[in-house]
Amino acid sequence: MCYGLDMFRLLAQSRITINRHVDAAENNANNMRLFEATGCGALLITDYKDNLDELFEIGKEVIAYHSPEECVELIKYYLNHPDEAQKIARAGQERTLRDHSYSLRMKQTSEILLRHLRYKKEKYKYRQPDNISSNYQYINSSQISQNLTAAWQSKEIPARQRWLVQKELNGMYAGQTPVVYQVLADALYRIA
Repeated sequence: MCYGLDMFRLLAQSRITINRHVDAAENNANNMRLFEATGCGALLITDYKDNLDELFEIGKEVIAYHSPEECVELIKYYLNHPDEAQKIARAGQERTLRDHSYSLRMKQTSEILLRHLRYKKEKYKYRQPDNISSNYQYINSSQISQNLTAAWQSKEIPARQRWLVQKELNGMYAGQTPVVYQVLADALYRIA
């Protein structure tokens, strides 16, 4: 085994790097080898995961296998097709350096943390509006006016909705799942 700079040198010298996630990863691609290997310019052959295509374009930036036998076949194929392997490795490296750098991840994490800190400060900033989506009534076409058709553009709507959003966020931070999301989660769980 090698670590640190020695590991990165080895990855940079390798034509192919094989990756397999631990069982704890379940169906998610999430280990460092994805980014270490591609970032160093090696062709990455990794086990298929449900979210892998959110990180890389499969077949163009990384190669994915579904079984050990398929992995062996892919290794043989790309060893016999070095130009194709190099093209994919180069595309994987470009993607990693563009979209998966530490500086970009820290920027994204910082934005998330700042947003949550802002929400925490805003917790009691918004007052509950007198009414929201009230006074529903049927109208006929002769009652449709310019005011009604343009009402959705009112600048008051975001401020009134903000209280509702803040109330749901506060509940979520306290561990309460909004009913609409729980219904969706239950429905998806049944088909998963």
